[in-house]
Amino acid sequence: TSNKPYNLKSLAKATKTTVEQLNHAMLSFLDKGLVICKEFPSKANGREGKKLYWATTVTLSDNNGDNDTNSKKKQKKGSDGAIQKELSKLLATPSEIKEMNELHTTLEQRYKRIQEELQPLLQIPTMKELDDAIDAEEQKLKGLEEEID
Repeated sequence: TSNKPYNLKSLAKATKTTVEQLNHAMLSFLDKGLVICKEFPSKANGREGKKLYWATTVTLSDNNGDNDTNSKKKQKKGSDGAIQKELSKLLATPSEIKEMNELHTTLEQRYKRIQEELQPLLQIPTMKELDDAIDAEEQKLKGLEEEID
């Protein structure tokens, strides 16, 4: 994790999801102590302030500290084990990652095959294009007939 703050809009763009979905997730993450939020009030009246989110970090010193300090932290923030358990629910297993990579590769190959099949079909003129070409040719024919007469 990095100490870089994110607003929901930039995070949504980076993760290719919507701001609404992230807002819902952030509420849950805030409750569980996985992220920290700081709101900066807007200088303009009527505008919503800017909210920045940081991921909280659990360090080894937090886990291996003396019992009095560690128990106070657990009472204040919730147990580190609970945070790690919540994080493990959110992270994909290596087998899931491998499976999704294989699925991604398969879908990319299928997409390329469909694109190749679609190219000749896209070169066939549409009915509108055919009608426009017929109209243009009929106009030419009328012009030639008028020249002959």
